[in-house]
Amino acid sequence: MKILMVLGILIMPLVAQVWHPSQQTVNIQHYTLDIRIDQKQKKVWGDVTFTVFPLWDDVEKTILDAGDMQIKKIISEGYNLKFTHSGRKLTIDFGKKYNRAQPITFTISYSAFPKRGTYFVQPNKHYPNKPYQVWTQGEAEETHYWFPCYDFPNQLCTSETKVSVRKPYIAISNGKLQKVIEEKDGWRKFHWKMSVPHVSYLVSLVIGEFVELQDNFEDISLQYYVQKKDAPNALRSFGKTPKMMTFFSEITGEKYAYEKYAQTAVEEFTFGGMENISASTYTQNTIHDERAHLNWSSESLVAHELAHQWWGDLLTCRDWSQIWLNEGFATYYTVLWLEHDLGKDQAKEELLGEYDWYMGSDFHPVVWKNFEHRDDVFDSHAYAKGAWILHMLRNSYGHDNFIRATQLYLRRHKGKAVTTIDLQNAFEDTLGKNLDWFFEQWVYGIGHPKFEVSWKWDAAHHMVAIHVKQTQKWKPFRVIVPIEVATKSGNTVYHVELEGREQRIYLPSKEQPHFVAFDKDGTVLKKLDMQQSQPQWIHQLQNDSDLYGRLRAAKALAKYPSTEAILALGQALKQDSFYGVRSRIAGLLGNIHSKLAADALLAAHQDKDARVRASIVSALLKNRFNRKAVAVLKTKFRSDMSYSVQANALKALAKYAKRDGSDIDLDDMMDLVYEALKMDSHLDVIRRAALNIVADVDKEEGLKILRKWVKPGKPVSCRTTAIRALFAKEKGKKTLVLNSLIQLLDDPDHRIRSTAISLLEELGSNKAIPALIKVAENDDLLSVQNSATKAISALKK
Repeated sequence: MKILMVLGILIMPLVAQVWHPSQQTVNIQHYTLDIRIDQKQKKVWGDVTFTVFPLWDDVEKTILDAGDMQIKKIISEGYNLKFTHSGRKLTIDFGKKYNRAQPITFTISYSAFPKRGTYFVQPNKHYPNKPYQVWTQGEAEETHYWFPCYDFPNQLCTSETKVSVRKPYIAISNGKLQKVIEEKDGWRKFHWKMSVPHVSYLVSLVIGEFVELQDNFEDISLQYYVQKKDAPNALRSFGKTPKMMTFFSEITGEKYAYEKYAQTAVEEFTFGGMENISASTYTQNTIHDERAHLNWSSESLVAHELAHQWWGDLLTCRDWSQIWLNEGFATYYTVLWLEHDLGKDQAKEELLGEYDWYMGSDFHPVVWKNFEHRDDVFDSHAYAKGAWILHMLRNSYGHDNFIRATQLYLRRHKGKAVTTIDLQNAFEDTLGKNLDWFFEQWVYGIGHPKFEVSWKWDAAHHMVAIHVKQTQKWKPFRVIVPIEVATKSGNTVYHVELEGREQRIYLPSKEQPHFVAFDKDGTVLKKLDMQQSQPQWIHQLQNDSDLYGRLRAAKALAKYPSTEAILALGQALKQDSFYGVRSRIAGLLGNIHSKLAADALLAAHQDKDARVRASIVSALLKNRFNRKAVAVLKTKFRSDMSYSVQANALKALAKYAKRDGSDIDLDDMMDLVYEALKMDSHLDVIRRAALNIVADVDKEEGLKILRKWVKPGKPVSCRTTAIRALFAKEKGKKTLVLNSLIQLLDDPDHRIRSTAISLLEELGSNKAIPALIKVAENDDLLSVQNSATKAISALKK
């Protein structure tokens, strides 16, 4: 599962609660769903038939999970079985004792109007063109809301899904399509069979009107399902899938294991994507046009969900405390794919994004059980730190050994549920080393090292003396760090083991170094405070082959921005080979409030990469020391091919319009706002930019516009933006704002409810608590419930 980080909300536990694996009396071998779904009534009904084997002798009962549904009857061998249904637990009495070798088959007849696990998208009076769609989302434990099952990841079984839907809708599920059966009264049944064992949260169902685009990987069929309007753009998101499959099959040592792979983009999906076995589901937003592609790509998302087909589907974490074995692997194998497809710098860029996510979070062990809700474990530690742990294993012991160890891990445990010790054993058996220390500090321990590093050259002894301190509050980390000494005669990399609070390292160097790079190529998850002179930083910025080193140099120069430093940054902004470095340098120059920095930004505004242009324009919003910028920004807004550049240019122009003597006045600016509100763009980035600034340009007219865009019928992304902009301007009117936000808690769209909850927490009025309690207890979405619970806790404090 890939989280959409644009939501910007990380739910952390409020009250510690220890979660343990669920217990069972039987081993489920197979189940067959035979159900009907009525999209308009939001109803699911039918049968699910289980074949199970007792885990020990004399088993006479078992417990399954069944949410808010009606259990009509349970039949085995022609007899009705007794059962009790309380809460989520369905206890079934077999009526006699069974031994381990005896298979038990029973059928549960049920009906449900699911409030979780299954989501019904429908048109309404405000959005009459919205399509009818149904999609399921099982992870972590929501599958049992749409059919009775064992809803925990420590059992795997095979499955079949027979689902009847009304024409013209189709039903997409796991495994291979066996047949489509025409039924009476405009219904038809789709029969899917999944022959590889899997856990229950990976069972998937998507229903709707879709265009099917066909592709293949060797003898395996690939399907991309999108709405008809999106068909021309679908391959921009999914077109690399066959190449990704080739890569993942080779690097894992296991060919893609399933009969087919379907990828479907649906409306209102609550995550970026979900790795349902052989049938991934994605947010509709992953489909984008050519102009959006200048700044935005689905490649990481698609690679992440595909990597899960090995890491998370073919083998699965035994319980939720071990989720990093799913998410960390999928995240890091996305990095490996990007390295293979787009080069090492793009892989480093991806890892840098994961680094930033992790460093902005609260720290806890990667494997932890003290979480309030199982969904809390899907955080930066499972994804980002998990990926960095694998990155450190790869760099510490070599790429070939890393591949051998992970392939051994997969061979041993495919079709099973795993824990971290299984991974550790595979590495130890491959390397012939004890890795208790590594897993103890990185997986079961907390945090990361914080290094303070300084150096000087000892000319008399031809040595570089490096002083390293670990300043973190946690105990010292043991790491192997590559240190590069760069001289006129060439560069030399030394691998140094560090494990104490303070160490002095002496490395040979016949010449005074131009610079020293600590942790060359970013092999260790860490914080680093490195001391060098300004000329040394400039030399590193201009010559380091490692983008992490160049970025570190750029940040150091921006911290003390002399004329020489700004000129060096400006040169790098125009000349650095990688867009990610240029983009970040633009941001650094934007924070330097001087005309020289503004001149450097303007000199580079025609960068060939739209991502860099967007960063430069955004930087000009903060650095308004060159009046020539207005003409450039107007041109960007009107004619740049990138939606993001246009949006950033509009926001920057609004800042210039408020300055005395500016070349754009507020009336002209309002004309641009009206123009922007009519412009379509991916994710509505241009309209949202206009809504963010309109009340700054003209408060009275702006508030009228914002109130108009808050109303149902407008695009939801624009509604959330307008709600936040209104809040920013009117939060002083506490009672008015409080009542308005409480009303939004009943909005049909979960994104609006989540926005209202976040703003109620920010408002800080405990008068919102009763309304938030209602949401926490009754909302259909668990993520919304968790947000409300978090807000209640904050308001009570």
